[in-house]
Amino acid sequence: ATTIPTIDAFAPTFLTRISQHAPSTSSTSSTCLLMALDSSMKERLDGIRRSYLALTERLADPDVIGNSNLLMQVMKDRSQSEEVVQAFDEYTQFETELVGAKELFQEAGDDNEMREMARSEIKDIDAKLEELEERIKILLLPKDPNDDRNCMLEIRAGTGGSEANIF
Repeated sequence: ATTIPTIDAFAPTFLTRISQHAPSTSSTSSTCLLMALDSSMKERLDGIRRSYLALTERLADPDVIGNSNLLMQVMKDRSQSEEVVQAFDEYTQFETELVGAKELFQEAGDDNEMREMARSEIKDIDAKLEELEERIKILLLPKDPNDDRNCMLEIRAGTGGSEANIF
């Protein structure tokens, strides 16, 4: 009997904690902890993206189009990685926006309104990044081999006679 490791077993390789100091004002300074995908995880996700793009290009190949079994396999492989690729693309887009918001905060100078706007944007982007990290972690968990199999389920009435069978 094989056991499937839990997310806790994978978490150290997927994510690392980094401490990120929020920009401070004259009255307070705050520190927020941000979960970030580590570099090896980003490389792995980038590899998944490259294979996804290669499978997309392969769909245009006349040899693949002519062989229905191969076409079905390529489409199945591509669809399995599609959601991960979309989540990672969204993650990288939010990382870029976060860098821009931090630059805006630094360039705001003494303009308190601009600094507060940048601070709230940074806070919103951090929340979205954490959400996406959790989603990516779940998407990268190994799939159950029985997920692709079909199942027949029959529901029978337990009590109530013939009228219960209607529902």
